[in-house]
Amino acid sequence: MNSKRYIIFLGFLTTVLIVAALISESIYFSDFEYRFRTQKFNRILVEKEKIMEECLNAMKPILAMEDHHGSNTENNLFKVAEENEITILEYLDNKLAYWSDNDFDIPLFLDDSLFSSNIVFLQNGWFLTKTIKAGNEIIVGLMRVRKDYSFENDIIKSGFEKDFRIPESVGFSTDKNESGYHIINGKGDFLFSLIFPEIKMKTSFIFIPLLFWILAFVFILFLVLELAKVIFNSGQSMGAVLFVLFVFMLLYSLLLITGKPHVLFQTELFSPYRFSFNAIIPSLGHLLLLTILFAALSTVFFKYARIPEIEADKKVRQYFVLTLLLIPGVIFLAFYHLIFSQMISSSNINFETYKILDISIFSVAGFISAILLVILPLFYLLKILGSARHINIGITIASILTSMVFLAAIYSTNPGTWIPLTIFYLIMTLTLLKAVRIKIGSFRMTVILSLL
Repeated sequence: MNSKRYIIFLGFLTTVLIVAALISESIYFSDFEYRFRTQKFNRILVEKEKIMEECLNAMKPILAMEDHHGSNTENNLFKVAEENEITILEYLDNKLAYWSDNDFDIPLFLDDSLFSSNIVFLQNGWFLTKTIKAGNEIIVGLMRVRKDYSFENDIIKSGFEKDFRIPESVGFSTDKNESGYHIINGKGDFLFSLIFPEIKMKTSFIFIPLLFWILAFVFILFLVLELAKVIFNSGQSMGAVLFVLFVFMLLYSLLLITGKPHVLFQTELFSPYRFSFNAIIPSLGHLLLLTILFAALSTVFFKYARIPEIEADKKVRQYFVLTLLLIPGVIFLAFYHLIFSQMISSSNINFETYKILDISIFSVAGFISAILLVILPLFYLLKILGSARHINIGITIASILTSMVFLAAIYSTNPGTWIPLTIFYLIMTLTLLKAVRIKIGSFRMTVILSLL
């Protein structure tokens, strides 16, 4: 596939992914999920109803047996009932004679109206009811649908049973007019309404639009980098770098100003409560995205930028020009330290790797951001020192030492930061200088960059 066809293919695929992301996000913020969960709830409820009816019918021959309590048949039946949150009660002459579950208080005497409704509330939960008569015995099945406690804590929580796969924030009402999401039994009788929150809650459905947006972002990067290669091949080396810089600034600005894609801001990664630096980097998600763009831009700069050679016959000019070129590298390093130190000191993200149980996705995102961000000064210094390999080693070292003065100026009031950062800068520049002077291979250079 030639370059032109490859770019067309990337552009088409990127467009498809963006459209798919927009459609999936629109569906996510619609009532589609609520209708889907309601239908699924009804299907599961009907299946459980059938199981409860089968359990009650199976109790008839068991009750006809003498000394049936404790038999293997009864125990197996109760096990099936317990697995489906079903309680079986046996009333003899309207008095409770046996029950399969003692997790809640059960009425000792049977009232005609007690289990006449399809759904009843007992002690701390709502139960679907089913009654079968056998002579003077009445077998009652209670299937727990929802727990409702008067108080809640980390252990005791109200909500629907986990088999129905309904989020905790979903409410409950026996009023048919409360919402349009009705739960009905197998006969079609109304039981209750599900009350979903007005503000869209975060559920597992969010991963679908998120996946499409991530793929769209990745392919946008591929497309931009491929276009930069075309611009470079046309003889415009700095044009390729400026093109990538412009597109990346536009992408980040759109995200920052519009707050879209909106689905991203539903995640905690883009929450300012985790980490916030300023209006430009308001969250950890913004920082992660920015560092990815910085890393890609640094790669383009290193591959395509052409640094004019410094005149070899004027040593003073070499010294001043090289020093001026090294100063941005110092500023990039100071910027890296500022961001990383803020993440450690002013966020609630755990960076203590020895506390492995406290490591979260936010810790991983923070480490990735720090690693990608340090690529910016690293590749910049590698490019500058590589273009100055013909300069006398003494002049180059003098320029490096002089540029360190700017670190001292930035951290003049904080020697605890200035000293280790200066040592790191010195190790980095001297290692890169040695690497470009002896012209080591790509593999060894990769190892050196990884160590740095």
